[in-house]
Amino acid sequence: MSDGMSDDDDFIPPTRVRMISLGDSGSGKSALIKRHCEKRFVGHYVQTIGIDYGAIKIKRDWHQQSQDDVSIAIFDVGGHELFYQVRKEFYEGTEAALIVFDTSCENHVGTLKRWKCEFLKNGGDLEKCLIIVAANKTDLVTSKNLTDAEVWAEENGFKFVKTSAKTGEGVEDIFRMICSAALMEKRGPIFHSNCTREQLDAVQKIRSATNDYDVLGLTLRANRDDVDRAWKKLCRLVHPDKTSAPGAHEAIQRLNKAKEALKKSTV
Repeated sequence: MSDGMSDDDDFIPPTRVRMISLGDSGSGKSALIKRHCEKRFVGHYVQTIGIDYGAIKIKRDWHQQSQDDVSIAIFDVGGHELFYQVRKEFYEGTEAALIVFDTSCENHVGTLKRWKCEFLKNGGDLEKCLIIVAANKTDLVTSKNLTDAEVWAEENGFKFVKTSAKTGEGVEDIFRMICSAALMEKRGPIFHSNCTREQLDAVQKIRSATNDYDVLGLTLRANRDDVDRAWKKLCRLVHPDKTSAPGAHEAIQRLNKAKEALKKSTV
């Protein structure tokens, strides 16, 4: 006898994520996506013209995070400067961003900073987006020192993973990170779950301050005691031991410099 329940009654709609992949031409970002989606390595280089779009559904028995499937809409944007006018339209509303760099190239941090800057300039929101930094082509350069890039990612509150589209290293980790973050989002703020809105605002205010007084939120009449009180209050908010807010390392460094400078110039 039927209990009146159909299969459709048990249907749980998938959690949806909008993802963008970023990186210089030849960094291998498209190859990483193909490796996951098609389980194969594309050895010959084909430049992404403008933007490629695809959608994948990751089944609950793969990520094992909840009873939900995860549907990821992937916008793979062309990394060449010629396609800037195209890709800048896709940053706003992005919930996961994969920034890929080629480990065989130099100036990793400079490359990452440039892509972060472009992301923010065109409507990307670090508070609402999971950022994953992928050090790609590790199969070609196994001895390369990637500490600078890894430290930069950590200081910005980004995930870091070493990858190879050829061997498959790290590829599945990328999509597991996205699934985990997306499913946690359904239970509350997730991408920076170890920080509060007050902490995020404090970090942002310090990083955007134009002078030492602004850093500490003080007026020109402040004395040394005012400086100490303001510094202690902000330390409790932005110290990396207290928060995982992106930019906390940069904020605490600037806060300390502002304190020292003002204590020398005030009475």
